[in-house]
Amino acid sequence: MQNRDKKEYCHKGYRKNTIKTIIGEVEYNRAIYLKENKTTYLIDTNFGIQTYGKISANLAEVALNISYRKAKKAIQNTTNSIISHQTLDQLVWKVGKVIEKRKMKK
Repeated sequence: MQNRDKKEYCHKGYRKNTIKTIIGEVEYNRAIYLKENKTTYLIDTNFGIQTYGKISANLAEVALNISYRKAKKAIQNTTNSIISHQTLDQLVWKVGKVIEKRKMKK
């Protein structure tokens, strides 16, 4: 990992983040940076952390391939955390939009 360009990225403090993954909830602190008046988290970029809200991309894949009810049960059994039907619905829509954008680029 390279050092940040201090002229380009202005450090604004730290924020705790929790994401749900297939191995459970992962909590970590991340540094907040401001670049061109937009908030960015370099740790997410450097480690390739992809999320849909608070849900990791790998957990989203599990939810996409089965019904909401089965996905909810699978996520609860795998991660020991509860996820609502509404959150699953929003997740499916977000992932669907990402897939659609990828197809349009090809």
